[in-house]
Amino acid sequence: MKEHIVFIIVSILGLLGFYPLQSQTSSLSKESFFSPDSTYYPGVWWWWLRCPTTKEAITLDLEEMKAKKIHSVQLLDFGTGGGQKRMPEYLELASPEWNELVRHSILECKRLGLEFGVCIATSGCAAPWVKPEDSQQKLVYSMVKVQGGKSVKLEMPYSADVKMNAKGVPVYYKDISLLAVPDNEGISRSEVIDISNYMTDKGFVNWDAPVGNWKIFRFGFTPTFRTMNEFKYLDHLRTDIFDAYYQKYIGRLLSSMSTEERAVVKYIVSDSWEAGVAGWNQKFAKEFVKRRGYDPIPYLPVFANEII
Repeated sequence: MKEHIVFIIVSILGLLGFYPLQSQTSSLSKESFFSPDSTYYPGVWWWWLRCPTTKEAITLDLEEMKAKKIHSVQLLDFGTGGGQKRMPEYLELASPEWNELVRHSILECKRLGLEFGVCIATSGCAAPWVKPEDSQQKLVYSMVKVQGGKSVKLEMPYSADVKMNAKGVPVYYKDISLLAVPDNEGISRSEVIDISNYMTDKGFVNWDAPVGNWKIFRFGFTPTFRTMNEFKYLDHLRTDIFDAYYQKYIGRLLSSMSTEERAVVKYIVSDSWEAGVAGWNQKFAKEFVKRRGYDPIPYLPVFANEII
């Protein structure tokens, strides 16, 4: 029985990665283990939750952390959790007041000898200033079957995934292309016909269709409208959008401080990805050609389960 117990203990330690060091010895002395210096102290997430605060409260927070041997703080200010309502009075992200309080926090960390960090991308970067056109986008499509060998006139519908406003107009939507493919299984690349020039910006199509049965696909992109604490996620596939977000969120504040003042700012981090999958944007096709060497547009029917 004792042998079984020993085996179980050794197995558990093995799973946890606690193997005896044969050729390596720790540089940490017994004295350092029981009285470690500050480089071994823990760091903490410092949630503000967009709640009103003051410089005095911030100082008390940081002084208490110092007293409890906390070495670094990571500021996260992304509102309350799911299902919780924000307070009637709240501290707006990247507002002048918010910037002043973050600046105070950095200077207080410097005074106390604490390291400071900020999380800018938890759950995918959401902010009150993210507009629909700059938010996370997705590929959408609608399809209509037509009989060829004659002039085809119709109004192509929007995808059911396009969000409309009270006037029945898309909140934000851009066409990518209008493609016609034979209505059969297995389509060669040469059989995909781009008929975008035969559709008006209102979606009206006038096309002399060749003989046969055809599927007409209207491909476009529109926001996912995924949000975090009511704010839309930005478009992570566009460098310009992300850079603008970074500058407004923390970049300009750090640039306004001297090198000495911001010396304690050690980390800018992302703690998780919870924003789902993005699929397209204004620059996607050009970037695809540049990176992959061919035009992706003729292959878009694959997203509609067509085999090309």
